[in-house]
Amino acid sequence: VCVPLVKVLRLAESEDRPSIGYLYEAMDKAKEAIRDNLKGKKKLYMPIWKIIDKRWTGQLHQPLHAAAYYLNPAIRFSPTFKKDRKVMHGL
Repeated sequence: VCVPLVKVLRLAESEDRPSIGYLYEAMDKAKEAIRDNLKGKKKLYMPIWKIIDKRWTGQLHQPLHAAAYYLNPAIRFSPTFKKDRKVMHGL
């Protein structure tokens, strides 16, 4: 459960300092990895997701960051790109 979050933290604290769009994508992938690691059992992963969302929404998840995710061509045209409600709200 912790490994996906540690990867996001390492990305955020790297010397290269990626754009927020990359962090946005990394956080989505981390949440998916947590869900997959817990075999999709909502009862197990939802409490973790709620904690992540509380922190993410309060501090980093802003419409401008969603727009940066959407408008970054390296992310936008990748096969893993997801157009979700939160991203569209940021536009």
